[in-house]
Amino acid sequence: FVTALGQTPERPKTLIIRNIDGNTVYGVSRGHDLYFGEADVSVALPGAIGDAVTSLISGSGITSASILGQYGIQFIFYKGKIESPVVRTIDGSGGFVRMSSTSNGVVWKVAGAKPHIYFIDSTGSVSTISSTDIGGIGLVTGVGEIVVTEKYDSGWRVLLDGQKALRVQGNDGLPRFKIDHAGSVIVVHESALHRALISFQLLVLLVVVVMSLPAGRRRRDVPRSEEHTSELQSHSFISYA
Repeated sequence: FVTALGQTPERPKTLIIRNIDGNTVYGVSRGHDLYFGEADVSVALPGAIGDAVTSLISGSGITSASILGQYGIQFIFYKGKIESPVVRTIDGSGGFVRMSSTSNGVVWKVAGAKPHIYFIDSTGSVSTISSTDIGGIGLVTGVGEIVVTEKYDSGWRVLLDGQKALRVQGNDGLPRFKIDHAGSVIVVHESALHRALISFQLLVLLVVVVMSLPAGRRRRDVPRSEEHTSELQSHSFISYA
């Protein structure tokens, strides 16, 4: 199920809950398989999500659906037996619609959930920005705001036609970006930019090392003195043979 969601442009966020050694654990997937015990993303989860999950599992999560939906969590997947008390508790909570149940677990849709990244225009109309593992890319039609349903921190960036958009923290605690004209946008977190920069630097270093080797240079790039020396060595070898 989670892998299938990763094939869609929206790549919706899924809350994955399971029981390990008697302890209920959870993580948030952004359109790819999540392996428990590993960091799910390079940015921290908002504390409100943990509070909402705790309340939901305990049976007191009256507002859990609205909180999870506000942070862009569109699905819940419980990995375990369908007879579990957790399943009954979620079924009995408002705002969650069971979509399927198999031997692998149960899936619910969170009613009214926001997309992972979305654009609100001046009329209040909402459109989804296609997501990546941690960021997104798309087009905006005019003046408005881009909202990223992640914990606010200074690492979030939006580039509008290559220029940084103004970042503010909304009343809901989410990073919001002011859009003053139509154009193409790229949403990214600086941790991803940092990894990309390191990868680029390593690639450049590799190219430099390869090209510095004689076999990595074209014949016309080899200095004449080196080429003449190679020819002399070749003739010497033939004469002694």
